[in-house]
Amino acid sequence: MTQDGRAAYFTLTFYPGDETGGQADLNWYYDGQGEYEELWSGFWTIRTELDQPSSVTLDLTRVGGANYDTVDGPYYFSETYPVMIAPSGESLMIAAGEHGIALPGMAESMLYLEFLLAMG
Repeated sequence: MTQDGRAAYFTLTFYPGDETGGQADLNWYYDGQGEYEELWSGFWTIRTELDQPSSVTLDLTRVGGANYDTVDGPYYFSETYPVMIAPSGESLMIAAGEHGIALPGMAESMLYLEFLLAMG
């Protein structure tokens, strides 16, 4: 759900670079909408510690979407999110950011988003 209560669908793609990070894309759209609301692109890094959730830092810039030219910022964000990957590798849960920055389109009241592995 987004901040206004509408259902939204998110795509988060991590492209490998080296063992600690690479490029990333985040896109989302409202249910029934024909185009993405926002398109974000940038970089990710991961930090792992024993007996602790991993942390992924996303440094993303808005690069397009339905309201790209009509909505006031933000157009860039950098935030670190605790993440948990299911043992099966089929889902990724991202919790609220360490500095209170929600993922674009994510309601700030949400505790986490779960991303499911795309098939195909």
